[in-house]
Amino acid sequence: MDDFDTFLKAQPRLAPSSQRTYAAILKSAGAQDLKSWLRTKISNQVPKGTVLTTRAAARLYLTGVLEFDREAVDRLLCVDEGVRGKDDKMRRALTQTQLATYYQALEEMVPDPSYTILALLPPTGMRISEITGLKLSNLKQQDGRVVFVVKGKGSKERMINIGRAGERFLRSYLETHQPTNWVFPTVTGAPISPHGVRMYTRKIAKNMRFADELWDLSPHVLRHTFATMELEKGTDLVTLQEMMGHKDISTTRRYVHPSSTRKQLAADALDDLIPLPRKK
Repeated sequence: MDDFDTFLKAQPRLAPSSQRTYAAILKSAGAQDLKSWLRTKISNQVPKGTVLTTRAAARLYLTGVLEFDREAVDRLLCVDEGVRGKDDKMRRALTQTQLATYYQALEEMVPDPSYTILALLPPTGMRISEITGLKLSNLKQQDGRVVFVVKGKGSKERMINIGRAGERFLRSYLETHQPTNWVFPTVTGAPISPHGVRMYTRKIAKNMRFADELWDLSPHVLRHTFATMELEKGTDLVTLQEMMGHKDISTTRRYVHPSSTRKQLAADALDDLIPLPRKK
């Protein structure tokens, strides 16, 4: 698979996080027959997210490295059969109470750099691949505030603003650890992997003290939480779309989960337009 790694690094429009993901997908096949392995990964019984990323990685490998015919590859990847995988389960956002419990769990269970990464996800809405791949060169100053400039999906550059609460976590971490290249390195100097961070969200989700409230905790649930909190605070969808780095606003809509309180307030907002009932 070394040839595939070299091929991926030569693709200027492919974000580093996507390069790492695609390389890991193909490596997971190991010594298995590739055709048989793909049958287990591309079916309507497999979550849609797994099918789409596996198909993208396999297509790049088969056409770019092995130079297979594109139509033959599409047949192998079941494109013409309309196989797209099963819909992922609806994700949720944490409530304010659950968010407070989450930060308590971080304090008690998670060391740095995962502690600071996980503390920054709710106030920034960053993808886990974006934050773990940060270099000091991605930290910029704008009007006296720290911002992140990153390449997200499709290598599209975007600026991520950080609230004052998130900035406090970041500054505390930088002052304590003083990284020199990667913002969140491991003891080897390499950047911490998304898997290394997810290990702690899984530990929290399985911990008896926190499982009742945080049973499905993951970095992506925290991204949903960010979107919902911004909506609750009055952020419009267009601004939220920019903040989350979505190409299509319909994607942003899937991330917001209005609370029952917000929906009730929305219903009550029409009260002054509706007349009283007639007297009996």
